[in-house]
Amino acid sequence: MDPELIQYLDKKLENIATKEDLEKLATQNSVDSISALVISNKQEINELKKDVDALRESIQALTVSVDSLVKAVGDLKTEYVMVKNQVNRHEKWLQQIADKVGIKLEY
Repeated sequence: MDPELIQYLDKKLENIATKEDLEKLATQNSVDSISALVISNKQEINELKKDVDALRESIQALTVSVDSLVKAVGDLKTEYVMVKNQVNRHEKWLQQIADKVGIKLEY
């Protein structure tokens, strides 16, 4: 073979990627893909954390509201018992007055 041709071909082939170069490139592409996936997952996790924080605040607000309602119901129950006792006393007094006056009360 002609030495000039060999030199010419060697010069042209030195810029062609080798098998190792292609493997490095493939590995780099894999790393880039994995990095992009990890970054995407981190963003999704951050969004989920924000959503969870918002839900936590909503649950806290609902808990406070439920506690207020439970207290109000408890207060109403206590008031109902007191009013019921007062009505029973009034009925007893009215019955006593009716007995003394001689009036028969009908219910």
